[in-house]
Amino acid sequence: MPSPKWGANAGKALSLLHGIGIGAVLLVSVLLRVLFPYADPPAHLSGSGGLFFDEGALVHNARNTVLFGQWRLDEFNSYYYSPLLHFVQVLVFHLLGVGFLQERLIPIVLGSASVFLIYRFASEAWSREAGLYSALFLGTSFYAVMYSRLGLLETPYTFLMVLTAFLWNRGRNKHWMYSVAAGVSGACVYVSKSLALYFVAAFTAVLIVDVLMARGADRRRAVQGMAAVFLGMAVVMGLWYLLFFSPNREDILRIGEAWKRVSMPRSAAQLFNNLHDNPFFSYFLRSPVALATGFAGAGAVVAATLARWRRFDAAEWLVVLWLAAGVLGLGVLSYRPDRYYVPLIPAVALMAGRALATRAADPEGSAARSWAFLAWIIGWLWAAVAIRYMVLVPVVVGWRIGSLGPRWIQWALAAVLAAGLVFILINLSRRPKMEWTRIWRPAAVGILLVASVLIDGRQYAVWAKGRQYTMVQTSRELAGVVGEGTVAGLAAPALCLENRAKTLYAWEPWFNFDDPFGRYPISHMVLAVYNGEVSWYWQKFPTWMEKAHLIRVLRLWQSDFYMFSMNPDDKGIFNKLRKDRGGVLDAAIVQGEFPSEMKAGSSAEAWIRVRNTGREEWSTSGGIFLGAATDSNPLGPRRIPLPDGSVVRSGDTRSIRITYTAPNRPGYYATEWRLVKEGVAWFGDSRAVGVKVVP
Repeated sequence: MPSPKWGANAGKALSLLHGIGIGAVLLVSVLLRVLFPYADPPAHLSGSGGLFFDEGALVHNARNTVLFGQWRLDEFNSYYYSPLLHFVQVLVFHLLGVGFLQERLIPIVLGSASVFLIYRFASEAWSREAGLYSALFLGTSFYAVMYSRLGLLETPYTFLMVLTAFLWNRGRNKHWMYSVAAGVSGACVYVSKSLALYFVAAFTAVLIVDVLMARGADRRRAVQGMAAVFLGMAVVMGLWYLLFFSPNREDILRIGEAWKRVSMPRSAAQLFNNLHDNPFFSYFLRSPVALATGFAGAGAVVAATLARWRRFDAAEWLVVLWLAAGVLGLGVLSYRPDRYYVPLIPAVALMAGRALATRAADPEGSAARSWAFLAWIIGWLWAAVAIRYMVLVPVVVGWRIGSLGPRWIQWALAAVLAAGLVFILINLSRRPKMEWTRIWRPAAVGILLVASVLIDGRQYAVWAKGRQYTMVQTSRELAGVVGEGTVAGLAAPALCLENRAKTLYAWEPWFNFDDPFGRYPISHMVLAVYNGEVSWYWQKFPTWMEKAHLIRVLRLWQSDFYMFSMNPDDKGIFNKLRKDRGGVLDAAIVQGEFPSEMKAGSSAEAWIRVRNTGREEWSTSGGIFLGAATDSNPLGPRRIPLPDGSVVRSGDTRSIRITYTAPNRPGYYATEWRLVKEGVAWFGDSRAVGVKVVP
C-alpha cells in the first residue's frame, strides 16, 4: 500500500504538471493572437465584407477625437454602437497613436484574457482538469483566434460575458461583492452590443432557477447573490439610460430601426426557415472536435438533470443556456454574419472541457432510475439534431426520393442514426465497469485534444504561410494620394487608419446619404462592387460621378473596389508615386483609347500603347501579357497577349488591342490594365479604365 508521503509527492507532481500545462496553453494562446498583427484575416472566414472593413468603421469616432479634436464630424457615429469600447479606443489612440496595430491591440488583449478567465471559471466551478481543457479549446480555436485579432465588437463583449460568468461563480462561493461586479459586467455586455441580450436573458434565467432549486441556507445565499447581481445591473443600466441612451435617443432608435429592417424576420415562415437554416453548425465546423464534444456535453447536462440522474449544477446550466439562447436567438435573424456567433465560442469550449474532464461522484446520481426513458428520449433528439447538422447537411445535397427533397431525407436519416447510437449507448451503460476504463478514458481524451489542436493549428499555419497585408499596405499607399482630404465609401474608414484623411461612411437609409457631395468636401471615393455601392453612387449622384476620375481598381477581401478622385491632377498619380522604375521589368503606358459608354451586351474595340522601359525584352512565349491587375475583368478576358510573334525590346513600343464586351446588366464597370510576367510579377504603369453600360 502506498505511503502517505508517496501520495503527497504524487499530488505535488500532478500539480506541477498541471501548472506547466496551463502555462503552455496560455502562452500559445497569446502567441497565436499577437503574431503577424498587421496581416489580413483569411478572406474565407466570413461571407460578409465587414470582416475586412468594419474594424475601421468601429473606430470612426475615436479616430476623429484623437486626430481632429472632435468626435462627431458627420452622421455616422460608431460611438452609438458601443460607448464603452469607444472610450477604450480613445485611450489607446491617445497613448499609442492611430493605426491598425493600435486598434487590434484591444481585441488581442481581451481575447487572451478571456482564455485565462475561462480557465479560472471552469477550475473553480468544476475542476482544474476541466479548466485546462476549456482553456485549450478556446485558446487554440482557429475561429476565436482570428476574431481576437480584429477590431470588431464581438471580442470585447465576449470578454465581458466570460468575465460575468467568472465573477458570478466567485460570488456564489465567496463575497457578495463579486456578485455585484457580475451584475455590472452583465449589464455592460448589453451596453456593449444590444444584440447580446440573449446572454443577459440566459444569465437571469439561471439566477432565478438557482434560487428555486436551492434549499435552506443555500437558498438564502442564492437569493442574496441574485439581489446583488440585480443591484449591479440596475446601477449600470440607470447610468446608461441617463448618460447615453436618453441624450442620443433619436439617433440610436434610427439605427435600430434600420437594423431591424435588415435582420428581423417578416413572417412566421421566414422565422422557421431562418431557424432551420441556422449557420451555427457550419461556422463551428472549423473546430469540429470542440463542436462535437461541447454539443454532446450540453446534451448530457440536459438529459441527466431532467432525468434526475444528476443534481442541478448552476454553472453547467449557465453555459448550456448561454449556448442555447445564442443559437436560437441568432438563428431567427435574417442577417447573421459569422462574427455574430463569436460569443458562443467560450460556451462551446466550456462544455467541451466539462465533458472531457473526470466527474466526481454525484450523491444523487443513483436516484430516479424511473426517469431513464426521458433521458434517452432527450438524448435521441439531441443526437438527431447533431447528426443532421454536423454530418448529413454537407453530405446529403441534392438527394431526392420521390417527392422527398434533401431536407426530409436528412432528418429521416438523422432520426434512424440517432436511434442506433442511443441503442448502443444503452447497452454499453449496462455493462459493469472494467479496470481497463482507467486506461482508455485518458487515452481517448488525449487523442481528442491532440486532434483538436492539429485541426485548428493546421488552419492557422495555412493562413500564416500565405498571409497578406492588403489593408495595411493599401492604407499606407493611399497616404500619398488622399493627403488630408475626405474619402467617402464603406471601406474608407478602414483604408484611412494608416493615413490622416477624414472619412465619410455613406449609405441609404443609414448615414450621410442626403447630398453628401454638397455637405462634405469629398476629395476621393473608394466604392465596392460586391454590395452595389458603385451602382448606388452612380444612380444617386450622376452629376458628381461624371466629374470624378477613376484612378485605381483595388482588390480587397473578395471584391473589386473602384477609387475615384475629384481632382483632375490625380490622373496617373499612382504611376508618379512608384519608386521602382527602370528595373529589369518596367513599362510605361504611352497612350490608350477606350470606350466611355456602351450599350448592354454590345462589343467595342480598345487599344493601349506601351513602351518597354526595362532591361528585359518581352514576348508572349516568355510569359508577358497585358492583364487585369486585380485578376478580374467584367468587360472581357483577364489576359491579353502581345501581337502575334511580337518581341518588344528595351525602348520599343507596341499597341495592344482589347475587345470589350459589355455585360447585359446596366451599370458602371472598370478594369485596371497593367503588364504582367505570368507567375513572376506585375510591373510598370497601370491604367484604370471605367465604362458606363446603358440599356
